[in-house]
Amino acid sequence: MDALREIGNIGSGNAASALSALLSCPFTISVPTVRILDYSEVAGDMGARSR
Repeated sequence: MDALREIGNIGSGNAASALSALLSCPFTISVPTVRILDYSEVAGDMGARSR
């Protein structure tokens, strides 16, 4: 779980740095949230967000 969180942090940081360089303006990012869910939780969560 910690490895996935760290991969997300690194990817987000790299994306923010690239956007900042391309657009010549600073970007701030928030730390992504990682949770392990059952399939039923994923389906229910995605359905709730699409409404």
